[in-house]
Amino acid sequence: MSTTRHPRAYLSEFLGTTALLFTMVTVVRWLFGENSALAQAVPGAHLRIFLVGLAVGILLWLLIISPIGRASGGHFNPAVTVSFWLLGALPGADVAPYVLAQALGSVAGTALGRLVWGAVVSRSPIAYAVIQPAHGSTQPLVFAVEAVSIIVLMDAVTFFLARPALVRWTPAVVAAAVAVLISATGAWTGGSFNPARQLGPALLSGRHAFLGSYMIGPLAGALVVAALRCPYAAKRLLGCQLCGA
Repeated sequence: MSTTRHPRAYLSEFLGTTALLFTMVTVVRWLFGENSALAQAVPGAHLRIFLVGLAVGILLWLLIISPIGRASGGHFNPAVTVSFWLLGALPGADVAPYVLAQALGSVAGTALGRLVWGAVVSRSPIAYAVIQPAHGSTQPLVFAVEAVSIIVLMDAVTFFLARPALVRWTPAVVAAAVAVLISATGAWTGGSFNPARQLGPALLSGRHAFLGSYMIGPLAGALVVAALRCPYAAKRLLGCQLCGA
């Protein structure tokens, strides 16, 4: 098991999650805002969702390989942190500080988006980039898709982190997996699979209808990842650093 991390790692998780949420508010503001020239130039919701996924994937890749990501492992997602803890790659003492830093970063990044872009981000259809599932979706459906998305993501991550010859490709794998998952599930359930991604926008927008599924679904997926991978990962997982270091 890795040793307990320095408070610098917790600050890095806060800063990285802040950057992630600020970027989400910014991207949604320009791709979905009613008066946005970019939104008018990009036809169709599916293409816009694809661009959101691409933007998030690239951002995560940059954050993970940056000094911020290297200091903490570049999780920026409570479900990723919990997965690594359950797999024995992250000390239990780090879990609460990591998750707290991510939660605070979620709120800070969303609020920063409001500060930078003004009141327009608080109104529909932007609403602080809060995720809403497609009309007719149910809580169990959202829960299941969120859980499965984390299982897919962490299965890819642990596959690469368990192989020294492949570990350096982990940041690219995370970026590609996140981009594909958002593109595949975005029009359906919103493509979050990150409790921190939904927390800040939900709190600031006051839209809490599916918050439980978005918060608990990915954590349930983390439990499944641990059940499937734990005996294997306990022997071969090289750590919890998504940068591959």
